[in-house]
Amino acid sequence: MPRFDGKEFMRRYRGKKIMYIGDSLSLNNFESLLCLLHSSLPKSKSKFKQHINKQTVSVTFQCMELKILFHQITCRH
Repeated sequence: MPRFDGKEFMRRYRGKKIMYIGDSLSLNNFESLLCLLHSSLPKSKSKFKQHINKQTVSVTFQCMELKILFHQITCRH
């Protein structure tokens, strides 16, 4: 399996939005992707926003206009 290339990933998804929807396992995957991308472009500016409902978080890598969002689903029994 080839090594992950964060710069290439951001180039491919430039100007796009990626959304994770799920539970804590999806949150872990979301956070891991953010760490991988940040480490590939450590000096790039990013903007973090937690939305009003506090279930949705977005991070925008401004240099690539790439927005990654996470929306947490809560189960009610």
